[in-house]
Amino acid sequence: MRFHGDVSKAGRLFLSDVTGELDRDERGGWFVVPQGGNYPPAGDYELRLSDGRSAAILLGSVTSGSHRQTVAHFRVNGSWQ
Repeated sequence: MRFHGDVSKAGRLFLSDVTGELDRDERGGWFVVPQGGNYPPAGDYELRLSDGRSAAILLGSVTSGSHRQTVAHFRVNGSWQ
């Protein structure tokens, strides 16, 4: 499932309007770090989707995708709310 959302930690917004994709089981996925955006250090964050759902996530590895895009990979900790 494709999504748009924001990544925050303890009320501090790290990345806004990221675009990505959730795995079929919605337990993980990836998103593109917006150009000019700084990739937050690996660790625990909150992902809030544009449909209003949110979940605690663990940000992990970063890869360089096509067209020089930075892609961040994550796992969902707990359940979607």
